[in-house]
Amino acid sequence: ANGTLSDARPDELARRFANALRHRQSLAWISYSRAEDGAYFGVWRNARGEMIYNRSHPEQNHGIPEEFRIDAEGNQQPYQGNVLPPYDPRERPWYETAMQSSNLVWTDVYTFHEGRLGVSCVTSLTDNGQLRGVLTVDFFLENLSLILGDIHAPADGLVFLFYRHQSVIPPAGISPVQSRVIESIAEQLPQAPDPDRDAYQEYLVEGTPYIVSYRYLSLPRNPGWSCAVVMPREVLLHDVHQATHRALAITGLMLLSAFVITSFVAHRLTRPLRKIAGELNRIGHGVFNGEPNREASGIREFQALNRCLYQLRNNLTERDEQRKRILQAEQANEDKAEFAAMISHEIRTPLQTLVGYNELLAAQEGSEAERATYLRALSDGTTQLLRLLNNLLDLFKLEAGKLRPYPAEIDVSDLVRTSASSCRHQVERKGLSLIIDTPDRPTLHGTDALMLQQIVVNLISNAAKFTPAGSVTVRLESKPSGFTLSVSDTGIGMTASEMQEIFERYRQAHDSISSQYGGTGLGLTICKRFTELLGGQLSVQSEPGVGTEITITFPSMPSEGISDDKPCTV
Repeated sequence: ANGTLSDARPDELARRFANALRHRQSLAWISYSRAEDGAYFGVWRNARGEMIYNRSHPEQNHGIPEEFRIDAEGNQQPYQGNVLPPYDPRERPWYETAMQSSNLVWTDVYTFHEGRLGVSCVTSLTDNGQLRGVLTVDFFLENLSLILGDIHAPADGLVFLFYRHQSVIPPAGISPVQSRVIESIAEQLPQAPDPDRDAYQEYLVEGTPYIVSYRYLSLPRNPGWSCAVVMPREVLLHDVHQATHRALAITGLMLLSAFVITSFVAHRLTRPLRKIAGELNRIGHGVFNGEPNREASGIREFQALNRCLYQLRNNLTERDEQRKRILQAEQANEDKAEFAAMISHEIRTPLQTLVGYNELLAAQEGSEAERATYLRALSDGTTQLLRLLNNLLDLFKLEAGKLRPYPAEIDVSDLVRTSASSCRHQVERKGLSLIIDTPDRPTLHGTDALMLQQIVVNLISNAAKFTPAGSVTVRLESKPSGFTLSVSDTGIGMTASEMQEIFERYRQAHDSISSQYGGTGLGLTICKRFTELLGGQLSVQSEPGVGTEITITFPSMPSEGISDDKPCTV
């Protein structure tokens, strides 16, 4: 009637009705009766679950219905069922009932053509005020039992329908005892329950008392249906007892809550004092860096006391920070003084060597072999002094923030081999072996060549300095995203606490290290700072008496070319 379906296309109606039945197992029939000529189109479900299309016309085939199987796509095949008599829906009581009302109407219980009891819900359809036909939805009574079985009643409760004491519809899946209880109670229920309110009544069935609540169902134009809920009195009283116990528990909980609230109020009143006392106790023990007490209090005296305490904490905190800054400055001065003394010693030693051997050469004394020894000593002293000056210059530039990398694409493998080979004389002079493990093929990466060279030289020099015997190993591993450089030795090793200090400026792992092995402690500091500038990550593994391994992972940096302002090394 609203344009969604048209009774001029009965096969389309049948397909729609069949799909509705497939999705709603509780339905028995869906049909449409055309008022103009009495044509009937309906779909029902047989025992095998197939959708059967039933159609008839009073003026065709002598009014005898025809039936077809119909699938989900609407395809039809002839169906040989029972022989059906001529059928005109306009002669059926449900049709007359629908014609007399414009609303939804429920029929009386009657027998369908399958021989099963059922009930129909019918309504008339109009189009612009003109009657078009009657739409019918049928339910078998046993299908209503399935619907009732899905209703969740209280524990041991049963829901059932009854129709004018002619039909009782119990829920599906109940036991024979429960079925007898429902039948016995249905016989005792009044013929016409009060339609305006629920009714409660107690019945005795087989010696067991039951409480029944029932109500009349106001279905359009059919006053015969009622709904009832039956429950054993023992179960209901058990629920009442549970409700009583629950009420007692709630009362006890309320009393407990009142006690808790009272305690909380008392605690709330004394809490500001406890906070202030706690903060004074911390201040008395020299702890000034805690969070101030910002908890609001409605008592003005507490607020004033809290403000004074807050000001006291700030003053003491400021004085404590000043004292720490003074101690840090004094410690820095001491470190610089020790460093200056160390530097003067480290510079004086190679200078004295240079002066002494220079005087020997000037005097032209000794054989050719001795003079060659003097020249090697002069070269070693010059190299040592040059390396020390380079480290000092780099450290000053780093502290001033005037040193940055200038990456370019270089053969890292060749640079590491060349830099390590330049330290071979220093390593082998101590009777150590220098092992260089680098890829044979060119490994091109973007990095700062001078910084990488100085990192390699400083790591090897540091490893050789603290290795009495054994070897120093240099390894290079290349990856698409960068490369990894590691320098390991078989030297004296370090403890975990000593490893925390080796990268601090002006420091070595222990005070006795400088006096025993010499050095300024600048090499590893510069290595760490250069590694950070090149975007790398440095890690140390060491064990006392076994040796130390320093590993640096560098990323491949984008090349910037060569710049005129690139810093030089002395």
